[in-house]
Amino acid sequence: MVSDLIHFIGEEFVEWEKAIVEGLWSLRRSSIQQDEWGAEYVRVKTVAIEANKILKKKGIHRITSRKCGFLLRRMGIQVGPRRAEGWPVWWDEEQMKRLAKMFGIE
Repeated sequence: MVSDLIHFIGEEFVEWEKAIVEGLWSLRRSSIQQDEWGAEYVRVKTVAIEANKILKKKGIHRITSRKCGFLLRRMGIQVGPRRAEGWPVWWDEEQMKRLAKMFGIE
């Protein structure tokens, strides 16, 4: 029974991660901001909202911003320290291409 639960949670994590990567790619053009040094970022909350839109279409439980930040860090995407507008997710084009290829996203 425990192994079934772990298997279920593992599958759901993969779906959440895939939705997060899809969400990041869809936000690439519209919501990327630049900080004072020219580094590109998007907020964790914005990524979570976009991922939830994708998950809703698939009929999967939604994720919170906190869980989204946890999964982003777990995938190796750099999440910066909290700012006034929220937690920034630093845009790394090479890493995003690698993750998109891993999840089969074009």
